[in-house]
Amino acid sequence: MIGRYLKQKQTGELDADVHHPLFDISWGEASAGIVVCYALTLLIQRYQHATHGTNLTVENGYWLLPSFVATILILLVLGRVNIQGIWAKVFQVIGMNTFGVYMLHLVGLVLLSRLQALPWLQFMGNLNSVAVTLLNVVLCGCVFAICLAVSVLFRKIPYINRLFAL
Repeated sequence: MIGRYLKQKQTGELDADVHHPLFDISWGEASAGIVVCYALTLLIQRYQHATHGTNLTVENGYWLLPSFVATILILLVLGRVNIQGIWAKVFQVIGMNTFGVYMLHLVGLVLLSRLQALPWLQFMGNLNSVAVTLLNVVLCGCVFAICLAVSVLFRKIPYINRLFAL
């Protein structure tokens, strides 16, 4: 429904049956909602760390209500953005490779967890929660960038490219 709404809004052909009050949410409300959702997710992660010793992840994070709501709000906010120039090309490449990144990200996260056992990354266990959280964001960004690069590369290889395209 959201995809249909955003596509029709882009082309200027909105159907009355697609309208939902959620689509009228302002940028500020959506941004505040995204921040609240991520704050809740961070609190859940800190609780899981305190009770189970979970580091740099949220158990069952994809199934949490804040993750779902944040995803919907991000789609609504980004669907309203009119991007031009080089950023349009960047987002086009990212958009064309989201399935490949999705397919590869678990491998990247498993490799990252294996790398954390190496002696030169042992310092992470001595960091405070804010530093660990910021480092987590940086490392996840690195995993995303590497998965994106691999997906772009694999999309150029005949026959394998079919596995990375929807």
